[in-house]
Amino acid sequence: MTLWILAVLALFVIQSYLPSSMRYFFSDLEMKDGVASSLGGRDNPPALSIKGGRAARALNNMKEALFVFLPVALLLQIKGAPSDLAQNGALVFLVFRVMYVPAYISAIIGLRSLIWMGALAGLGMMIAALFL
Repeated sequence: MTLWILAVLALFVIQSYLPSSMRYFFSDLEMKDGVASSLGGRDNPPALSIKGGRAARALNNMKEALFVFLPVALLLQIKGAPSDLAQNGALVFLVFRVMYVPAYISAIIGLRSLIWMGALAGLGMMIAALFL
């Protein structure tokens, strides 16, 4: 379970940089002063683009999901050698959360919700493993 906890935390760290990188790197094409605003004091940061806003909302959703995933994963770790159901649930959660970010940013109707339900199913598998 330690591997899955570290992998999900690594995803969180990577995802944490997306909104700001989209603000300062991808929006330079749209800004008048371009790179100068990225290299300056950032007293007035440029607004997020539409995709940058989606990346920020995906990050907020990941923060909410971590409040469920981490306690359940730690409880499974404390309980002892996690079962295959717990391991597979953590893997399902991670895979669907990786897919969630591009699905959210691309805004394909319905896809984000389906992927979110897949990650929720992974959490459900982990919770079920706590009681088996």
